Amino acid sequence: MGDHGRPARAATFRRAGVGELVGQSAPMHLLHDLIAKVSQSNSAFTGADHSKRGLLQTAHEGTIFLDEIGELPLFLQAKLLRALQEKEIRPVGSTEGIQIDVRVIAATNRDLDAGVRRGTFRQDLYFRLNVVQIRLPALRERKVDMGLTCWVTVRFATPRA
Repeated sequence: MGDHGRPARAATFRRAGVGELVGQSAPMHLLHDLIAKVSQSNSAFTGADHSKRGLLQTAHEGTIFLDEIGELPLFLQAKLLRALQEKEIRPVGSTEGIQIDVRVIAATNRDLDAGVRRGTFRQDLYFRLNVVQIRLPALRERKVDMGLTCWVTVRFATPRA
């Protein structure tokens, strides 16, 4: 009767840096060769062939202005919160964190309280950012200002001590 009832025994390929692949078919051999080639390439990190300072790292010992914070997607809110709580960032592809000390000024035209209630803005990030709230009254609430041209400049040129 022969070996027709038993499946063929699978070969296990092992090569340094690739791990184990189970299979003996031609497609598995091709896959093994492709993984071996790709593992030697930098193309897994497109554009990350040199180090570039991010905004939080650049703002270290200074102030960062985050405009329209209410538009930030939830997954980025979590990353921002972690960076602010831990006072540390980890650049893409890095295994080590970089300490940061930043003051944050955030602005939005959205009602973040309502965003927290709807689940579109993280409550913990809201409390982290909402230390001092400055509300600019809408122009409809101050019609006397409609004819004026007003420029506001805020500068934080020196790092905080």
